[in-house]
Amino acid sequence: MDVYSILGWVGTILIVLAYWLNSTKRVESTSVAYQAVNLLGAIGVGFNVFHQAAWPALALQVTWGIIALSSLLKKKE
Repeated sequence: MDVYSILGWVGTILIVLAYWLNSTKRVESTSVAYQAVNLLGAIGVGFNVFHQAAWPALALQVTWGIIALSSLLKKKE
């Protein structure tokens, strides 16, 4: 397994973990932890889909990451 596949799997696990934590009310969707895990997941999957030239999936991950980053930056205000 190459590094891009590993990053993709780790990113996928992080995104699913964030969703599960939120769905089971272990974290709030507005929490730093939730947004940070989503951002890291989007970055991991983003590297994988960029490497594969899967442009629609890359657009999704960039959007996902921007949403998470924007939420994290608002938390600092």
